[in-house]
Amino acid sequence: MTIETWKFINSFAPWLSAIGSISAVITALYFSYSNRKILLKISADIFEFSENEKFEEYVCIQILNTGFKSTLLHSFGWQTGIFRKRIIMTGRNNIDHNKSSIFSCKLAEGEMAQIAIKINQEEHKNYLQMFFNDFLRKSPKMNLYSLKVVAYPSIGPPFKSKIGKTLRDKYKQIIG
Repeated sequence: MTIETWKFINSFAPWLSAIGSISAVITALYFSYSNRKILLKISADIFEFSENEKFEEYVCIQILNTGFKSTLLHSFGWQTGIFRKRIIMTGRNNIDHNKSSIFSCKLAEGEMAQIAIKINQEEHKNYLQMFFNDFLRKSPKMNLYSLKVVAYPSIGPPFKSKIGKTLRDKYKQIIG
């Protein structure tokens, strides 16, 4: 090979070095930014708890911190409506405090908060029936289709998720 060929080959080295440096900076900035985001995964479904050989059904809301940043959860609620959204907060009297996390609660990486609402409450009251009568009766199919559970962290926007299949099926039974 001639000297001119080697000069031509060596002229690519600064360009490749510059491209590698820019790629390293972009990657570092991406990982730095993604570690600062709050990421929550929410689910709401029906679970059975066994106590004293008696099975009881609960609406169980689980909020899992899947991000690297810890967060403080202030509250949770339900959202219905497609165009005109309506937020419904669950009262503390409906929550089973023995099976639920205490709100406000701090969630570190990988930690989960849980809210348990007993379906068959005292005096023959059914939580799902009461919720349906109070909030879903008007346009029941549209409200059920759009029903989501919402978690409110201290910083940033709320996190939303559709309700689970078993909970949706219970509401479909109530609709008829």
